[in-house]
Amino acid sequence: MLLAMRMALISTCVALITVPALGQSVDEQPPTPEARLSLDRDFETEATSPEPFGAKGQESLAITSGIGFSLESDQDATDVPLNFAYSRFLADDFEIQLGLTLWGHFQDGDDAAGISPGFDLRWHFVNREVWTLYADAGIGVLFTTDDVPDRGTSFNFMPRLGVGGTLRLTDDGLRLVGGIRWHHISNARIEGDERNPDRDGILFYGGVMIPF
Repeated sequence: MLLAMRMALISTCVALITVPALGQSVDEQPPTPEARLSLDRDFETEATSPEPFGAKGQESLAITSGIGFSLESDQDATDVPLNFAYSRFLADDFEIQLGLTLWGHFQDGDDAAGISPGFDLRWHFVNREVWTLYADAGIGVLFTTDDVPDRGTSFNFMPRLGVGGTLRLTDDGLRLVGGIRWHHISNARIEGDERNPDRDGILFYGGVMIPF
């Protein structure tokens, strides 16, 4: 009798241990440490992947400089800018830049320093993420310490058109930017034809775009 009770007790214990294990499918087995590490890496990669360049809402600060030359045969002039511009993408691949440019105008007659607030609209018509090509157009106003061009006025308008490109330098979004641009200096005859010796120039520039 005692032996029978012992055998029954042992059988009950074995059943309690083995039945749940037998009822658990292979799919329900907990992931191995290697699988769990792989899932964690996939999640981390997805969470930290940078947004593609040119996406709507992206912002950056562009700092550029360059050198420009007069296209007028009767004017010998060199223009040197240092530009700081806030950029925001209003739509994918389409940005607006609000900038402030410091100028050095080395010309016939008296040289002059200047400051020019303005804005540009830029379309990245080719966007390969690592690099882009763009076209832009803008306008600004120019205040100078002397007449620009010589015998003109110290206040002018500066429309411009150009093309350029960007190149990603680092994974956090720092980019090289550079291009070529036509610009025009004119006071729109606000003081008559005699004081509007307008000037067309070609400008080469380069710099960096620093993302926010």
